[in-house]
Amino acid sequence: MFKTTRILPLLLTLSQVACSQTNRPSKLIPAAAEINPGPVISHHANIAAAFRPLMARLAAESRRKPFVLAIGGAHGETRAGHSTNQHIAREILPGLAEFNSRIIVWEYLQFGNEAHQSIETYKKTGRYDEQLAKWLNIFSENQGLDEFMASVRQYGFILFGSNLIDQAEKDAYPYVASRGPLINQRSRDTIDRLVARGLSVVAINGYIHNDTAPLAGWEPYNYGAEFSRRADINYLELDIIIPEFFDDFTDEIVRVNNWKTYVPKDGVTQVHYPRENRYVFILPRQ
Repeated sequence: MFKTTRILPLLLTLSQVACSQTNRPSKLIPAAAEINPGPVISHHANIAAAFRPLMARLAAESRRKPFVLAIGGAHGETRAGHSTNQHIAREILPGLAEFNSRIIVWEYLQFGNEAHQSIETYKKTGRYDEQLAKWLNIFSENQGLDEFMASVRQYGFILFGSNLIDQAEKDAYPYVASRGPLINQRSRDTIDRLVARGLSVVAINGYIHNDTAPLAGWEPYNYGAEFSRRADINYLELDIIIPEFFDDFTDEIVRVNNWKTYVPKDGVTQVHYPRENRYVFILPRQ
C-alpha cells in the first residue's frame, strides 16, 4: 500500500499564476474568430471511444515521422477515488497497446536507468523490487499507481521515469514548485533522446508540462511549446479533466472557455482544437 492523498492541487496555487497576461486581438490582424474558429465539440461513451480514432490517426502518420503524445492531468484522487492514472490505465493504455505504441515517459517514476530496470523486473515477476517499492512509497502522492503498473505489465509497456531520484533529492527540492522545472527538463530530455532514435513516445505528466501554449511565467514547467513547433515530430497534446480537481481554476488555466458548461452527465466531452493539435477530454462528476 502506498501513501495516499485525497486531493493534491495541481502543482501551484492560483495566486502564483500570471493571470494578468491576456490575449487581446491586435487592430492590425483579423479578429480571433477568423484566425481560430474555435474548438470542435463531440460526446463519446467513454475515454476509450474518444481516444481510439485519435490514436489511429497518430499511428498512421507515424509512418512518416515519430509522434509525441503528451498526456496531462491533475495529481491525486477525488473523494470518490478517481485519478488520472486510473483512467489512463483502464482506457488509454489498452488503446496504445492496440496500435503497438509501448514507450512511455512517466512522471510518476524516478529518473534514471535503475528505475527502468526495476520496471523490467516487475514485468517479469509481478512484484516490486526493493528500490521500486521504496521509491513509490516516498513519492506516490498520486492514486491509481498499482492499477497503472498492472496494465504496464499486462501490455508490455516500456517505462522511462522523469521524477526525483531519491529522498536526498526530494529534500533538496522540498516544494512542488521548486521541483517542477527539474522534472520538466528530465521529461523533455528523455523524450528528445527517444525521438532522436526515431521512436514515437507517449509522455504522461502533470497538467501544465504538455501545453502547446503555456501561460506567461510557466515556461520553465513546460516542454509542450518546444515540441509542438518541431517539424521532425508530430506533437499532440491530450488533457484529461476530472472536474473535481479543476473547480477552482479559471478558464485561462484550463485553456477551455466556459469549460464547466462542457462537463457531461455521463460519458466524455471531447474538446478538439485542430490548429493546436490539442484534445481535451472532460469527464463527468463522480
